[in-house]
Amino acid sequence: MTENRTQADATPIVRLRAVSKVYGTYTAIASLDLDILNGEFITFLGPSGSGKTTTLMMLAGFEAPTSGSIEMDGQRIERLPAHKRNIGVVFQNYALFPHMTVRENLSFPLKVRGVARDEITRRVGAALEQVHLGAMGDRRPIQLSGGQQQRVALARAIIFKPKLIVLDEPLGALDKNLREHLQTELKALHRDLGTTMVFVTHDQSEALMLSDRVAVFNKGRIEQIGSPSELYRAPATPFVASFIGENNMLDGEIVGREAGDVVVRFAGGATLRAPSQDWCQTAARVSFNLRPESLRLATDAAKPGCQRVSARVLDTVYLGDQNRVVLEADGIGRLMLKADAENGRALAPGDVVQVEMTVASGRVLTRANNET
Repeated sequence: MTENRTQADATPIVRLRAVSKVYGTYTAIASLDLDILNGEFITFLGPSGSGKTTTLMMLAGFEAPTSGSIEMDGQRIERLPAHKRNIGVVFQNYALFPHMTVRENLSFPLKVRGVARDEITRRVGAALEQVHLGAMGDRRPIQLSGGQQQRVALARAIIFKPKLIVLDEPLGALDKNLREHLQTELKALHRDLGTTMVFVTHDQSEALMLSDRVAVFNKGRIEQIGSPSELYRAPATPFVASFIGENNMLDGEIVGREAGDVVVRFAGGATLRAPSQDWCQTAARVSFNLRPESLRLATDAAKPGCQRVSARVLDTVYLGDQNRVVLEADGIGRLMLKADAENGRALAPGDVVQVEMTVASGRVLTRANNET
């Protein structure tokens, strides 16, 4: 997995400390601490109701925290009105003025800030070029496609040179091809501007593709924050493991150690090894995690550092360049792997195969953190 590296440095531009948001008896955010680094592209990722949008709204000034503090550039802003925070905002619904042209929509935030007319003309022209709408300044929103309207909304957010841009699922209403195209454009724009961006989505692929760091939200808390590869390769909790990418998650118990690894026994009696972690102890109940791409159909002699299980094919699903193969592994349970299209096509339900994986590819997580 390729990391997304930008101009981000280690200096926080935003600090949230012990931030909570309570609606009546419902706690949407519970004592959240978070540093947002200067120049980074950070994504708040999580399912509906996890608290990601509430956190963004408190940051942007559209919601006030029940308790806690929010600082930007060392200044407390949690009670500052949204229009005084110098934060650009992009919503999914575009929020453009329908009676204004594109050029007038972009000019508006500059006029209310008292920017000189010549400077407005210059900035509007530059912003239109940045979002590839140079020839559409005189059109009204109704004359634009959804993707073009979202580009205008993005241009309006960057035109007054904010310190921070927040984007609340801005691509969610677009079709797949257009969404992927705009993801690429947004990533390039962030690289060119160097402005800190906070992006909210429930789409894990979008988060991994765009972000320097991802904060995974669940039930009003951040379960883990890290680079896309850290979250994918080393999830800290079963929730993160299940939410980021596809995963085989098997309940088991640590029954021993072997050469620095833990031995995990499953309900069916079979055992597998995985690298030990500091918290691992005998008799601990764990979630044993294997990414589908770490499993392969064995056709030759076992390799050093690998372990094998016998399995029966339950189903195969053709995906074009590969097949998803669903298996019942002896003494372990259900597994899913991805095979190249040729090998996958040769399999049929009922076939018995050998499945191989490296010891290093397994990851054990404590089930005490599993809130799914």
